[in-house]
Amino acid sequence: MSQAPVNLRGHHLLCMLTYVGRGYTAEHTETFNQIAARIRDGAAIRIVRGPDDICQPMITPESNFHCRDADVGMRDVLAIQAVSKVLNRTVLPGTTLQLDRADMLALRTAFADKSSRKGCGGCNWENFCTEVADSGFENSKLLSDNSGAGAGGLGCPETSVRTRRISFIPAGK
Repeated sequence: MSQAPVNLRGHHLLCMLTYVGRGYTAEHTETFNQIAARIRDGAAIRIVRGPDDICQPMITPESNFHCRDADVGMRDVLAIQAVSKVLNRTVLPGTTLQLDRADMLALRTAFADKSSRKGCGGCNWENFCTEVADSGFENSKLLSDNSGAGAGGLGCPETSVRTRRISFIPAGK
């Protein structure tokens, strides 16, 4: 039985590349950890418009969090355009992506060389994400310096970004 797709808004396609276990709150971080593990284990990604699975812990009746702000929606549009270009296929809300090793390498490479980052403008995590990319995505919850692919759905054998060997963390690590 396959697992349900992870619902991600456009700019979170880019965020997942540099996610190292830091979020807005403990609950947000734990939710993102679980989502990263699902993607690492091969879950499909469904592109959604507006708040997604990562946003859910931040959306409460008391909060006025930025998930529904127009500038965040524009980041989604710009990120989807960039991802479409990198993957050489149309990505829109409603699209389901099953990312393979080549897709992830292409996304990491484009992020590291800053060619896919128009959707990052104005984000308060932008500088931090640049540091993660500049480190070769060290400590990313999707990636590690291990060159072995392991049992995870997206192990990347001997691929490099900025001359570093990076692969997905095997499931259960």
